Amino acid sequence: MSTLKLENIKHENSSTNNMVMDSDGNVNITNGLTVDTDTLYVDKANDRVGINTLTPDYDLTIEGSGHPRVRINSTDNTASGVFMHVSNGGSQTGTATIRVDGSGNYSVYNGTSSSPLTMNIDGSGRMTVPYQPSFGAYQASANYLVANGYHKMVIDGTRWNEGNHYDTSNSKFVAPVSGVYHFSAHVNRYSVADDYFFTIQFYVNGSSHTMGSRLYSRGGADLVASMSHTIKLTANDYVEVYSYSNDTSSGFSAGATWNTFSGFLVG
Repeated sequence: MSTLKLENIKHENSSTNNMVMDSDGNVNITNGLTVDTDTLYVDKANDRVGINTLTPDYDLTIEGSGHPRVRINSTDNTASGVFMHVSNGGSQTGTATIRVDGSGNYSVYNGTSSSPLTMNIDGSGRMTVPYQPSFGAYQASANYLVANGYHKMVIDGTRWNEGNHYDTSNSKFVAPVSGVYHFSAHVNRYSVADDYFFTIQFYVNGSSHTMGSRLYSRGGADLVASMSHTIKLTANDYVEVYSYSNDTSSGFSAGATWNTFSGFLVG
């Protein structure tokens, strides 16, 4: 076997070495690199790399017909993914990880793969967003009577409260981000006298926004009103449930099944 020993390669018209190899085998090319026309191209002037292109417009540009793809393969059936990191002046300001595991779960993490999971699509295509703002509230306190007119509902207990955006002390949901939200309410008003009416409403920022059906009593029976509505909110807008009746002596029953208020961020 023959061995070609050299350290430098220099074009005859160049004033410096074009390629340098050190004693450890490291190779330094002083200008761009082109392999097989455009299979691999290094744009030295713009510090970019192109695959199947001689004009990469990003740090790495891949072009081609027939669905160009990048493959990252985990050979031990664990997981493969992409980790992204953002820093400012040397200090980390943001990280995210996108990965897929051996069960086909496609996951997004706000940080590394050991950080809280922010979105998951399982192998059957079912998507979950475990930190999506949502709540299920109910009236936990005792029965109470109210006068006629408009009255804000006391809904002071929660079954769940993802993100803690529903405040049981004032029965308000405060939008953490701007977006479209869906709300539902279910209210029971008891001891309604004959020929009186009752309705419920969603209030946004202290003003009436959406009114539900108006119910009329016949013979002094309980009235149960339900409503749902989709509302577009700006961050820090708040939503409450109000009732209205012209009955002066009726009230509301306590319990998780009588008076409820729930909602979630659609997107």
